[in-house]
Parts: sequence; C-alpha cells; structure tokens
Amino acid sequence: MKRSSIHRGWFILVISVLNCFASLGLGRFSLGAILPFMKDGLMLSYTETGLVSSAVFMGYLIGAVGVGYLTNRCPTKSVLQAALLLIALGMLAALLAFGFWSAYLALFMIGLGSGGANVTSLSVVNRWFAAKYKGMALGITNSGSSFGIMISGSLVPMLMLVYMEGWRIIWGILACTVIVI
Repeated sequence: MKRSSIHRGWFILVISVLNCFASLGLGRFSLGAILPFMKDGLMLSYTETGLVSSAVFMGYLIGAVGVGYLTNRCPTKSVLQAALLLIALGMLAALLAFGFWSAYLALFMIGLGSGGANVTSLSVVNRWFAAKYKGMALGITNSGSSFGIMISGSLVPMLMLVYMEGWRIIWGILACTVIVI
C-alpha cells in the first residue's frame, strides 16, 4: 500500500482552521453583528447589552487561561471536542434566551468554549510544524476566524430582513455549524 505524500500536519492545519472558524469567527466575533438585534429582541438596556457583550470576553479569558491545565491532563482531541460542544450549547442557550441573565450565561459559555478551542488549536499547529513553517501555519489557522466573520456578517443582515426574531435563527444555524465541525 502506498503511503500518502502529504504530511499529516496539513490535515491538522485544516482541522485547526475549522476550529478557529467555529470558535472565533462564529463563536466570538459573530456577536457584533447579532448583539444589536438581541438587544431589541430581549429589550435589554444599553448597560445590560454591554454586560452581555463582556460575558463573551470574560468567558474567553477564563477559557484561554484555564485550557492549559486541561491539555496537560486530557487528550487534546477531547479538549477540542468539549470546547466546541460548549460553544454549540452556549449558542443554543442564546437562541432560547429570554432576558438578561439567560443571555449573559449563554454568551459566557460561548466565550469559555471559544478560549479553550482557540488556544488548543494553536498549540496543536505549533506542535505539528517545523520552525520554518510555523508562522505560515499559524497565519492560515487564524484565517478561519475571518471566514466566520464574513459568513456571520452577511448572514445576520439577510435573515433580519426576513425574520423579526432572525437573531434566534442565526444562533441556531451557528450552533448546528459548530456541531458539524
């Protein structure tokens, strides 16, 4: 049987791009497009909207700092799967949000998973590529977030033209996308 001439690191890179797409592009950066519609739909004040928005960043910080502990004790694949599942569950919770606290907790979950998935993906790429290819590989990995921003940035306005509660549908679509990844 002939072995593939493609280095396994390139497959890892594709998976890492998808993880970055899901964790940052859809999980963290889509919030800017969705939040104004969530604010109106949930009748949040500007203060509450700011706090809900900061929940993603607080969750991200805790996830990014804490994931090192998990990756030292658990298989990397399991950590990535758990982080992506947490993002998807947070998105589903955001879809079902009915007020400030439910939205806050949902977005905190998204941030927590995003921090864990992003940092873990970057560490995997770092392990699989030689020094002369690391910069390129990390740059390609981070491009995944840009794809997510492009998709959510165009999907949100289109759905909002058709559905009054389009932001809920968007969270559902994003959650399904993360689950598939």
